[in-house]
Amino acid sequence: MGKNMIGAFYQPRCVLADTNTLVTLSDRELRSGLAEVIKYGLIRDISFIEWLESNVECLIRRDAFALSEVIERSCRNKA
Repeated sequence: MGKNMIGAFYQPRCVLADTNTLVTLSDRELRSGLAEVIKYGLIRDISFIEWLESNVECLIRRDAFALSEVIERSCRNKA
């Protein structure tokens, strides 16, 4: 009937992400993760969607700068 209805939820004080691990993902797994990123962009941040459109090729190539940017903005949107 519901999700996350019991318990206390707190935002983390810090998020650590090793973008080098993303290089090990298959193309399918990376694209699945990017689909989640797009979902949060559509829900909360249209300017992020524009950024994604401009940088999708960099993300597919696993460019470290683009991955760092997408992780940071996704964490902010999720929070």
